[in-house]
Parts: sequence; structure tokens; C-alpha cells
Amino acid sequence: MVARKYTDPFGRLFYNMKKSALSGPKGSGQKILDPDYVPRKIDMTIQDLKDIWFNQQGGRCYWLDIPLDPEWVNESWHPLALSIDRLECGGDYVKDNIVICCRLANVGRSRFNKDKFVDVIDYIRANL
Repeated sequence: MVARKYTDPFGRLFYNMKKSALSGPKGSGQKILDPDYVPRKIDMTIQDLKDIWFNQQGGRCYWLDIPLDPEWVNESWHPLALSIDRLECGGDYVKDNIVICCRLANVGRSRFNKDKFVDVIDYIRANL
């Protein structure tokens, strides 16, 4: 299955962020699961996402430090598609609270402590 194709994959990433900010990480179903969900603030642009990805992270997953192809965001369920992870899970989508990683790492970390998650990644690397 192919997701709606965006000519700019960062447009898709921004769309995904807006959807999560409005309805929660489970999409529109989040309001059913948590009727008290409060939408999160977004204080960034598509250009900010590109700056984080290319200039701050060098085109690499924040958690796994592997290169990722931004076009994978256009492929439904691709585990290495770009994903926005909030360092403070309940926080807003602001520049100092987000990183760009692969979907696999974002789902794996979920609400797990960010410092402990680094230990998990180190453990995986040591045992591959």
C-alpha cells in the first residue's frame, strides 16, 4: 500500500506532525481512546524540519545514527520512514523538543525514558 504521494517528503512529515498534534499519536482514534486529549502546539515550519534533518542531524536517524531516505515517508508502514519524536513525550512540537528519527525507533521508544533508550540502542549495537 502506498501513502498519499507528496513531492516534498517533508510536507508529508509536517502533515503527519499536524495530525498527531491535533488528535494524538493514534490519529483521529486517539480522541475516542482519550476524550480529554489536549491538542499540542506546533511552532515550526516545513523549512525548520529540513534544517533539523539536513543541518543538525546530517540526514541520519537521531536514535540509530543511520542514514535514511526521506522518500520512505511516502511508503505506508515503512519502518525506516522519517518520523518526528518529541523528546518530552507530552510536550509540544517545538524545535528544542523534537528530533527526526525512523518510525521503528520512534515506536520502539514510545514513552520510554530518552536516556535509558540510548542504553538500549548501545546494547543492540553491541550484540549485532
